[in-house]
Amino acid sequence: MNHQSLKQYIELYHLGGIADFFIDNSTPQKTMSIQKEFIEVDAFRFLIEKYKDCTRCEYHKSNKRIIHGFGKPKVNCMIIGLPPTYDEIKIGKPFHFILELGEMFRKIFKEIQIKKDDYYVTNIIKCKANNYEMSEVCKCLPYIHEQFEIVKPKILLIFGVFAANAFLGKQEKIEYYQQNQGLDFKGVPVYVTYNPSELKDDARLKKPAWGDLQKFRDRYLKLVIEN
Repeated sequence: MNHQSLKQYIELYHLGGIADFFIDNSTPQKTMSIQKEFIEVDAFRFLIEKYKDCTRCEYHKSNKRIIHGFGKPKVNCMIIGLPPTYDEIKIGKPFHFILELGEMFRKIFKEIQIKKDDYYVTNIIKCKANNYEMSEVCKCLPYIHEQFEIVKPKILLIFGVFAANAFLGKQEKIEYYQQNQGLDFKGVPVYVTYNPSELKDDARLKKPAWGDLQKFRDRYLKLVIEN
């Protein structure tokens, strides 16, 4: 790997929010492993280049920044949230990093025992808009489906029924998903619950949301142990 290629890979990691790298040059196998990880991440870099000037939907006309996602490929869990907010667009990172909402997400991840390096988090679509129409959102889905193919998760967690319906191609209410947790998508079980912003606005939703997350946690931990 030449200097320019390594520089490009590091820039890609920075886009994903990773700032520091630690390489033990005394162990060649470790260096080879790191290079292999860079090669896997190159698929994400390809997507960023492919969709950086995307005009599939109407939202690109007013969009100032595309929110790609955060994490590494080949992790056990993929987490999908609602379309990006103004704050997400402002800092260029998905909901996991956004002030009070980000703290709530990180608390949830800790409670359901997801390891810090074992999930990839992204939005159902990548552009900000004032109002979202499902017909337009569906035009954006090829991107997230390609992310899914790169990550190859063992389990999916989706926050928000809008995001779940878009990703799965359904028109259901949250109660449907709560009664059918673990739905199959290309061989991967899918769990759906309320978006944390909904929990913040309505405390009555916290109990059913925790029930959803417990089911997810149990399945996730079982998958981790099996692998």
